[in-house]
Amino acid sequence: MDKCAKMYTADFYGGITMDLLQLRYFMTVAQEEHISRAANKLMVAQPSLSKMIKNLEGELGCPLFDRVGKNIRLNENGRIVLAHTEKIFLQLSDMKRELWQSENGDEGEVRLSVVASTGWLPEIITGFKKEYPKIDIVISQKPYGASGGDDIYIYSSTQPPQEGETLLLKEDCLLAMPEGHRLAEGETPLCDSDIASLENDSFFVMENRRPLWDITYDLCRSAGFTPHTALECDSRDTIFALVKAGLGVAFVPELTWKASYNAQGIAVRALENSQPRYILMRCSEGFMPACVKKLREHLVWFYNSKLYH
Repeated sequence: MDKCAKMYTADFYGGITMDLLQLRYFMTVAQEEHISRAANKLMVAQPSLSKMIKNLEGELGCPLFDRVGKNIRLNENGRIVLAHTEKIFLQLSDMKRELWQSENGDEGEVRLSVVASTGWLPEIITGFKKEYPKIDIVISQKPYGASGGDDIYIYSSTQPPQEGETLLLKEDCLLAMPEGHRLAEGETPLCDSDIASLENDSFFVMENRRPLWDITYDLCRSAGFTPHTALECDSRDTIFALVKAGLGVAFVPELTWKASYNAQGIAVRALENSQPRYILMRCSEGFMPACVKKLREHLVWFYNSKLYH
């Protein structure tokens, strides 16, 4: 190792004096990529914030941002520092939660994100609260990995569970149609030729290429046509209201949407070549408090009970 490399190594490992406030300020600037906005968010003077970032860059021996006119962009060095900084604050949060948990037993707060099978949410929460009344559940609809992440995520997919995912439920899809539809009568599952006869029907689908969007297009394309989608929305109640009014048809999950299509008085038929939808659960990384473990166990039990109900 040459003299310069030795000096750099000594400075890097022995001379770092950054503190948590400095890292929090850096993290805010990195997220905003704008000094003025970050200063306003942190409620500090812009010159002081700029100086702190320059000091951090000097201490680490490399620039963390690229200056583009009046704007800044996080560079590769900055992305490395940001990744480690986020881990540091996650560990600090885990430490606080673990200490709190050791003092409070079966109490606490669980952050739960649910973007699939939301119709079962009231039943899930009321059943859990009966058993653990001192555990609070804060509900959101955040995607996994979003800033300010949650403890447990429930979502759907067209793919079986991957590493880190827990399978809660696997369900087939049905064709939902108004009761007077030409395919409404019959007990046998609909085959591809039956699906092909829907080429001129309007389809209602979930928006944003969600799993049900993919399933709808895959089933129709397998039958030889591209569906005419009259509406893409994020409300199953809207979809069922339009189907009931005789304005079109929809592919719907067999189990998680069952209460809705039964209540609407809509005809449904099974499909011979149905594509499954998977309801999956993923937990955030890091320390898992007892209250989170209890909700995770309750979710597994709940979905299993629905499967065999």
